[in-house]
Parts: sequence; structure tokens; C-alpha cells
Amino acid sequence: MSALPQGDPELITVLISSQLMNPVVGGIIIAGVVSAIMSTIDQLLLTTTSAITKDFYQSIVDKEASDKKIVRLSRIIMVVCSIIAIGLALSDSQTIYWFVLFAFGGLGAAFGPIFILSTYWRGMTKWGAFVGMVSGLVITVLWYYTPSLKSMIYELVPAFIFATLANIIVSKLTSKDKPINVEALFAGLATYRDAE
Repeated sequence: MSALPQGDPELITVLISSQLMNPVVGGIIIAGVVSAIMSTIDQLLLTTTSAITKDFYQSIVDKEASDKKIVRLSRIIMVVCSIIAIGLALSDSQTIYWFVLFAFGGLGAAFGPIFILSTYWRGMTKWGAFVGMVSGLVITVLWYYTPSLKSMIYELVPAFIFATLANIIVSKLTSKDKPINVEALFAGLATYRDAE
């Protein structure tokens, strides 16, 4: 570990490429790693920007927003997200691996139970799905930032269980609402694609 630059295990590829390989081959390997990183980050930035501007702002906040306004807002959000990403990358608090693990834990706890329940159970309601998503995300964050809990088990496990239970309980309590008909949604999606 001490031979690594700044003792950082994430720099092992750079060390191997620069010290153990031909400079041309090492340069190609590092260029490949950087290009993979750049292709991923630009798609993540575009997806984040689109989700905030189209899925949230235009769908909920201002349904009559003009295309010009959406484009201007998209540019602002992309710059803000880029600055936040650069700040996180430059901080020495944690490795990228742990950020990714935490993010996937939150995503898995928020959306995993919904995917599984909607596939195997017809009783899920929209409120059950909503409460399941929110509770999964909240439990992940609380578990992660509570040292005594974090040392016991990976936060995805309890958050996933809690989100599943919350989804089932709330769906049962709101069963008078129309359950989500997943088969009809897929059939409608297939019809929509065929129409295109």
C-alpha cells in the first residue's frame, strides 16, 4: 500500500501502466480508462439533468414551460451537477468505491422492492410503491450515517427489508385504491412501441 501514490489503491492502474509497461501501451491503457470514465460521466450528467428538468420541473412545477426555458434550466443544472461532482471527486473523505456502493444501496432499497413486488404481487398500490421508495432511501441514508448500525450490516439489507414491508403494509391499508396493473402497463407500452 505504501508503494501506491498517496497510498491510494484507486491509483493502482496508473502505477502499473506507468512503471511496469511500455510507455505507449501504458498510455493506451490510461487513455482507455479515462475515456470510459468520461463516457460514463457525460451520460450520468445528461440523465440527471433530464430527470430534473423534464421529469420533475416540466412535469410537476411548470407544465407550460417553453423549450427555451427548459434548455436554459438544463444548462444551469448541468453546470451545478458538474461542480458538485468535481467537489466530491476532489474531497479526500472517502473513495469513489464507497460512494458508488452507497448510491447503489440507496437505489436498490428504493426501487428493488417495487420491481419484485410489481412482478409477483398484484396488490401493490401507488401509495405503497411511493412509501416503499421513500422509506428505502431514508433507511439507507440513516443506516449509513449511524456508525453503530453501519458496523453491523450493509445498509442495503435492512433498507430493502423495511421498504418491502412498508410497501406491503401501505398497499394493504390503501387497497381500496386501484392496484397497479403491471400487465396492462406492459401491454400499453408494447402497443405504443408498435404504433411508432
